[in-house]
Amino acid sequence: MITSYPTCGSKNPSGVRADAALCHLRRPYGWNPATEKALREINNRFPNPECINDNPETAPSKRLESIFRGFYSKTEHGPIIAEEIGLPAIRQACPRFHQWLTRLEAMHDEKNPQH
Repeated sequence: MITSYPTCGSKNPSGVRADAALCHLRRPYGWNPATEKALREINNRFPNPECINDNPETAPSKRLESIFRGFYSKTEHGPIIAEEIGLPAIRQACPRFHQWLTRLEAMHDEKNPQH
């Protein structure tokens, strides 16, 4: 069980990669040294991927649209990226998402006890 996470106020103290989702954009067209540098700069500013979502104007999808001009679509690439990363890795890197999903799973288990 995951018990400790970096907080959004810290600067990547635990080595959790804030660009876990972002670096899975190697497949879309437009990946080049400049896009990789931009993603690394974002990663270095945030301790985990959830902290990147700090403003509606700079949300992860907006950042990706800016970096991958004309090549990134949230509705098209978002699910692909999530599938490539996998739920265990997302849960590991995103503490609030992990806690929310754990609560949903507990609610399901309460309503559907195994015999």
